[in-house]
Amino acid sequence: YKAHYLPVIPINPKADEIEGLLVVNSLSEIPQVDSTVSVSVITPPVVTSKVVSEAIRLGIKNLWLQPGSESPEAVALAIASGVNVISGGPCILVSGEVSLRDSKL
Repeated sequence: YKAHYLPVIPINPKADEIEGLLVVNSLSEIPQVDSTVSVSVITPPVVTSKVVSEAIRLGIKNLWLQPGSESPEAVALAIASGVNVISGGPCILVSGEVSLRDSKL
């Protein structure tokens, strides 16, 4: 994300800094959370379900579940809650330019 000059806030309960960026512990700690926030999820599936639940609670409407983070339950929960979900595709962090261009961000 940084390489494409996209705004990013890393979230990790066990780190203070990632790639020179200050880290928050959870979605709830993002300074401004609203329906325009998009979240790229890069967690194990069991953690992804918790992230999806928190996103729904906060009103986040856009989730990109990176390969390896998806679970059928998390995807179903997000869709049932009216969240836009991208899953089952390439990792934007690996595919880079092609995925970014195709996503029309």
